[in-house]
Amino acid sequence: MGIINKTICEVYDSISKKEGDSNTRYKSWEWCHKFFMENKEKYYRINSIEQENLIDTMSLHLAFYLASWGMYRGSSFLIQRDFKAHKQAIKSILELKYFSLWNYRPLYGNIGYKLIFDQDGIYWKIKNAYRPDIPTDTLITKILLGTFGCIPAFDKYLKIGLKLANMKNKLLNYSVVNIEKNSKQIFSDLENFYLNNEKEFILNRATNVMYPPMKLVDMYLWRIGGGK
Repeated sequence: MGIINKTICEVYDSISKKEGDSNTRYKSWEWCHKFFMENKEKYYRINSIEQENLIDTMSLHLAFYLASWGMYRGSSFLIQRDFKAHKQAIKSILELKYFSLWNYRPLYGNIGYKLIFDQDGIYWKIKNAYRPDIPTDTLITKILLGTFGCIPAFDKYLKIGLKLANMKNKLLNYSVVNIEKNSKQIFSDLENFYLNNEKEFILNRATNVMYPPMKLVDMYLWRIGGGK
């Protein structure tokens, strides 16, 4: 077991059995991601009233996951809004043109980059969905991680982890982690990091939820950056 695999397994063990309790906030990603994965196609098989009800339920799952991971702090605009603030973002997430991002598997050639960061990419769709408020890169990437599982969440621990990975593995070629200004390079580096260490990212723990590649990358970089 290499250092990457060992670190990921340590994080998963803390998620599953932290202080002897399997129902911790660390499980909220699983519940949110699982609900979206199980209902994203159902959305297109039901009538408009049922669709609105489903989006409401998705909004509740997303809101609780985000609250679990610090996105409803006093400094966040979300604390002034109810769970339905997420409805427009979810409608964009469910658009068929983004379906290849669900549980996204990195590929050489940056194929997923355009769907996320191009002018009509889902990153910008989510950012615009909350206007007149302006969500941070941390909030947007946490939403993408909790739904698609297509990119790590760029919180302070992950950004520190990226810099440490740069020092140890020559992963990155920049000193400032800014996903909006350096999206193409960062996304390419993350994909290559996964692909070059793919065997290390196999989760050696039993779980009822599929952990997609970018969630595993998130777990590793978050932990080495100081996440607990």
